Order: sequence, then structure tokens, then C-alpha cells
Amino acid sequence: MQFDVPTATLVVGFMYLLLPTSVFVFLREHRNPAVWFWCVGGVLNGIGFMTIVLRGSFGEITPSITYTIPNTLFFIGLLLRFQSLKMDCKQALSHQQIGLFTAAFILIYELIWRQLGVDQARNIYLLPVFTMELLLICHIASVFGKMHQSKVVRVLIYNYFSYASILAIKAITVAIGDEDIFLLSSSAINITLVLIGFSTVIYTNLGYVGVVLEKVSRERELSFHENKKLVSTLKKKEALISQYARIKAFSDIGGYGSSVIHEISQPLTSASFALENLSTLISKQKNLPAEILNRLNLVKEPTQKAAQIVNNLRGLMAKSDFNLSPIKLRD
Repeated sequence: MQFDVPTATLVVGFMYLLLPTSVFVFLREHRNPAVWFWCVGGVLNGIGFMTIVLRGSFGEITPSITYTIPNTLFFIGLLLRFQSLKMDCKQALSHQQIGLFTAAFILIYELIWRQLGVDQARNIYLLPVFTMELLLICHIASVFGKMHQSKVVRVLIYNYFSYASILAIKAITVAIGDEDIFLLSSSAINITLVLIGFSTVIYTNLGYVGVVLEKVSRERELSFHENKKLVSTLKKKEALISQYARIKAFSDIGGYGSSVIHEISQPLTSASFALENLSTLISKQKNLPAEILNRLNLVKEPTQKAAQIVNNLRGLMAKSDFNLSPIKLRD
């Protein structure tokens, strides 16, 4: 049974419509301009494939529509996928560059058609152009893999390189006259192109989903570590601020406290002297109950202790040396 290349190519084109759309839906939480470019590029490739296969059904439509537009869509589709990966590598082309490349492609294509007027010349031009685009995608995918430490991106590289290799072989065999220029004839190379096309459309889209999820996972991991470092730094700063606040508060207390302590120490010292004098006076009196002197000592001792505490605080605020003396631990 003969392999039906046109029908198989039409199926590949349909898959180029279906799978990028599925990727777009699946990556709805991670849609950014790069994802948009990737999916739109795939859809344009699909429309280009299907239009090339079905253009025989368009009747008397001008060749500029049935030939130029489908091939231009395929060119732009590959260019957008190239742009998608370049955006993730922070090397995106400008809109002017994309427009310039597209205009140059169309101009050269139309000039070849108008000058030579044969399909063979146009296809000889298309094969190396598409091969170069696929190799450029492989190159930027390799750059992406090194930049983002991605292993999944190898799926894109292997599949696109395989497709580019078959196109290059097709171009060489056409150039030496061993192969028919038309891509829809049932030759061994064309069948291989279709089969590689099946593999490429499936694995490049699945691989791209893996690339995006891998990139998101790595970014989240890096963000987690950065947040962890930030939290640690904030805690250290909070500890320093808290320590500084305590030192500042103590300094403020020292500034205002020294005057307050001075004001408190004066009446306490006066009270201590007065109690001491009163104790001396009472002790000289005769026939007084001993309970009076005991009660007086109950007032005198805490007053002297309070005066000593205030005196120690004043020495601390004045940054003077402490008066150290032995104590009895049992007491």
C-alpha cells in the first residue's frame, strides 16, 4: 500500500493546530509573551501546512495567495518560536527586526517566482531557509538550556535538529538531481519528512510544556531561597533594632534618670540622718520601752537600704566604679 504523503501532511498540519492550542490552555497559569509567541507560531505552522496541501482545491486563485501566503505563514511560525525562546534568554528580537525578516523572505520569494516562473526554483529557495530557521531554534534552545540549567529543552533540540537534517538532505538531493523538488510526492525522503514531522509536532510541544514547568519550578525554588535569606536578614536587623532600642532607652533613662535619682537621694539621705539622730536621742532617754527603739529600727533599716540602692543607681548612671564588698551568703 502506497504511503499517502498529502493526507499525512494534512494530519501533521492539523496536529500543529491542535497541540499548540492545547499547550496554550494547559499553561493558562503561566502565560507570558514567550508562551503566546510559541503557541501562535505553532498555529501558523499548522495553517501553512494545511494550506499547502489543500491549495490544489482553491481553483483559479492567484499563486501569490496559494503559494506565498502559506510559506510565509510557515516562515513566521518558525520565527515566532525562535523569538519565544530568545525572550526567555533576554535576547528578544524587536518587532522591526521580525517585520524586516518577514518582508525580506516575501520579497526574495516573489522575485524568484517572477523571474523564473517555476515551482522548482521557489522550493530550492524554501528548503535552505526553513532548514536555517530550524537550526537557529536548536541554537537558541541550547543557549536557553545553559542559561536556565534545563535538561528538558534537549527534547526540542533533538527533534528540531532531526527535522532540519532531513530538510538539508532533501535540499542536497534536489540540488544534485536525485530527488523530486515537490514535498508531497511519495518519495523516501518525503515520507521520512512526514514521519519526523509527526514526532516533531508532538515532542516539541510536550517538551515546551516541560521546559516552562521546569523553569517555573526553578524560579519558585530560587524565590524560596531568596525569601528565606531575606527573612533571616530581617530577623537579624530586627534583633539589632531591638537591641539598639534597649540601649537608646537605657541611655535616655540614664540622661533623665541621673537628675531624678539625685532628687530622690536628697530626701532619703535627709530621712536617714533624721532617723539616726532620732535613734541616738531615744537611746539616751531613760525609762522608755525598748519596743520604741525596735520600731524605730524597722523604719531606719529600709530607709538606709533605699538610700544605698539609689546611690548605686547614681553611680551606674555616672559610669563610675561599683563599690564591692564581701557579703555573708547565709544572711
